[in-house]
Amino acid sequence: MPIDGEPAGRRPGSMFLRELEGIPLGEIAGQVGGASLVEARKALAESPLSLRGAAILLGAARGPLLTELLERAGRVASERFGRCVLLYAPCYVSSFCVNHCRYCGFNFKMPIRRRQLTPSETLAETALLVAQGFRRVLLVAGEYPSKVSRQYLSGAIGAMRSLVPEVDLEVGPAAEEDYDAWGRAGAAGLVCYQETYQREPYALLHPRGPKSRYEFRLGTVERAGRAGMCRLGLGVLLGLANPVVDLLAVIAHARFLAREFPRARITVSLPRLRPAVPSFRPAYVVDRESLVLYYALLRLALPDVGLVVSTRESAELRGRLLQVGATQMSAGSVTTPGGYASGERGGGQFEIADQRSPKEVVRDLESQGYRVIWRGGAVVADSSGAAWA
Repeated sequence: MPIDGEPAGRRPGSMFLRELEGIPLGEIAGQVGGASLVEARKALAESPLSLRGAAILLGAARGPLLTELLERAGRVASERFGRCVLLYAPCYVSSFCVNHCRYCGFNFKMPIRRRQLTPSETLAETALLVAQGFRRVLLVAGEYPSKVSRQYLSGAIGAMRSLVPEVDLEVGPAAEEDYDAWGRAGAAGLVCYQETYQREPYALLHPRGPKSRYEFRLGTVERAGRAGMCRLGLGVLLGLANPVVDLLAVIAHARFLAREFPRARITVSLPRLRPAVPSFRPAYVVDRESLVLYYALLRLALPDVGLVVSTRESAELRGRLLQVGATQMSAGSVTTPGGYASGERGGGQFEIADQRSPKEVVRDLESQGYRVIWRGGAVVADSSGAAWA
C-alpha cells in the first residue's frame, strides 16, 4: 500500500467542503476589531451566536463586556450540561506513523523508539485505566496502514471493550467500511482534528503521507457518522494557522455535523501546540486569555456541543475553561504507547502540561462543586434537565 495514496475502496471528498467553500471566512474574520460596542452588544444577545457575531466579539470583548460574555457562556453550559465534567483517558497503542507532519512527535522522520502494543498489552493498559475509574477510553494510534490495519484496530478495540463500556478512536482517516467494522468491534466514537481548515498552511505543514490529502481528511467524521458512530469529535490545532479563521470554520463544521447526524453527540476541542519537534516554531501564538475567549465563544455558538480540554493545558487554565463552557477533559494522560504500565514518557506525541493524577483531578473538581462522571451514558438527565450521551 503506497504511503502517499489512498487504499482502494476509500470514498474521497466531503459534503462539508462545499459548504465551507461558500462561507466568506476571510471576510468575516476581517471584522475582528472593526465593530462598535453597540454592535458587540447586539452580537452578544444572539442565541446561538452567529459566525459574524463571534468575529465581532473577538475584537470587541474587553472590560465589562468580556466579563459579561464569559459569565453568559458559563450559564449556558450549566443550563445545558449541569455542573458535570466527563473524564476520559487516551490509550496510545502505536507510535508508528508514515506522515511527515512538521509539528508532531510521531512524524516519520522523528528519531524516536517506535512501539506498537499487542492485544494483551492493550488489555493491560486498559486495566490500569479502569482501576483509576475510567469508563471511556480514547484509542490513539499513528497512521501506518500496513501496521495499524483494520484488523489490528478491531483487535485493540475488542481488548478495550472487554473492560470499558465506551471506546472512541483517534486514528488515521479511513473508509466508511472500516468505521463500520470498528463499530461492530465495539467503538462508538471518532475524533479527527482537521488541524487547520486553511488549505495553504495545511499543505505546507503536511508535505507527505496520507495526511497530506486535505479533502479526504475533511470528510473523515462524515464517513464515521454514516457508518453509525454516535460520538463525533472535531478540533483544530491552534498555532498552525490564523486561529480566528479556524475557530469560525470549526463552528461551521460542528453545525453541519449536527444537521447531518442529529442523533450523534458532537464535541469540539481547541488544543494548542505543545513542544514535540525541536525545530518547529508555530506561525501563531495563542495566549491563555485568547483561549478562554475562544472556548466561551464556542459555547455561545454551539450551546449543545461538548467542549473538550486535554492535558496539553495547565490545571489552572483547565479550571478556567470549565467555567466558560468546557464539559469534558482527559486526566493523567500518557502519550507513549505502553506508558501507563512501563512509566516510560520518552517518545511521546507531545509534552503534557497538567501532571495531576486522575485522583487529584477528581478531588479538585469535586472541591469546586463539579460532579465527575466517567461515561456519557451514566447521566441521562440531571436535575437541571441536562442530558449526556
